[in-house]
Amino acid sequence: MARTDETVDLELLAAAYHEAGHAVLHKLSGGTVQHVKVTSSRAYTRTAEDRPDADNPLPYLVMVMAGHAAEARFYQRNGVGSWKADSMAAAQAGGDRANFRRHASGTGISQSKALSEAKKQVRRHWGRIERVAQALATTGRVSGSQV
Repeated sequence: MARTDETVDLELLAAAYHEAGHAVLHKLSGGTVQHVKVTSSRAYTRTAEDRPDADNPLPYLVMVMAGHAAEARFYQRNGVGSWKADSMAAAQAGGDRANFRRHASGTGISQSKALSEAKKQVRRHWGRIERVAQALATTGRVSGSQV
């Protein structure tokens, strides 16, 4: 199947929402977002913190799963059914799941618990995630102060 501009735009928007989910939840939990970048070949959120607080790992682990949660919500709000939206988002979150496993070991926090909390937080802060995602999709990069 040939890729159309519409497909690329949808994928770029989905990536922007994914990264905005990480960035907004990280900043709201007291973390430092340096910048967020999305291109046609790469998307990432650069933060000052790269591991959870040993005394309270949940906020970091929720942030790790927030990309998946925000991307799934983006798909749902654009007409994709919830199961398929979650499946589509999960397909793009392999690196996040690996990061979760690396940092959740020994914490007693399951991926499903972190994802459930991430979905609640994404719903609660959807307006802010949307603003960041739209700016990111338009410019390709936002600074931490813009999050």
